[in-house]
Amino acid sequence: VPDIFTIESASASQGTYTINGNTVVLNVGTLNPSITATLTIVAKVRGDVQPPVNAMNTANVYYSGGGRRSVSSPIRITGGVLPRTGEHP
Repeated sequence: VPDIFTIESASASQGTYTINGNTVVLNVGTLNPSITATLTIVAKVRGDVQPPVNAMNTANVYYSGGGRRSVSSPIRITGGVLPRTGEHP
């Protein structure tokens, strides 16, 4: 998770996870065919972050068949107030 965030919590539908700073590691064990595992991470933008800010979130998957799969997603933090909560993004 990019360092502009603070991890609030995590949960996993299968397996175990660990949080070390902004790195979350999920060990799902064996997945049978047609089964999915979901890791949910709740994070909050740090209070000292001044928008606009761009960040990149990257997930890596390591599997017993070899190698690593990686996917990244851009994140854009903009200024303003969230309409329902009144919190600043």
